[in-house]
Amino acid sequence: MWCSESGQFSTLLAMVAAGAGVSMVPEMAVEPRAGCRFIELADEGAHRRVGIVRLKNHFRSRAHKAYVKHLKDVSAQFSPGRTQSLTRENVTSAKSA
Repeated sequence: MWCSESGQFSTLLAMVAAGAGVSMVPEMAVEPRAGCRFIELADEGAHRRVGIVRLKNHFRSRAHKAYVKHLKDVSAQFSPGRTQSLTRENVTSAKSA
């Protein structure tokens, strides 16, 4: 079995449209494309890890703090107990695992 990975949704969709296989893409990559059929996955266990990146020791406004709180609150609704603060150390250890 042959496998190819790409971070470019347009490349993935072009490969599928050309008959070079299938792909699983996030909802944000869904766009009308000749030769492609999108099928929504009905798996509550499917998830995507996202993060917030900010400058260390940089002033955070009230708007910034409110936005981060909102993101954490929304995330907790969909994945209770899964939100965590990442530090440079656990990001590095996660990459090496």
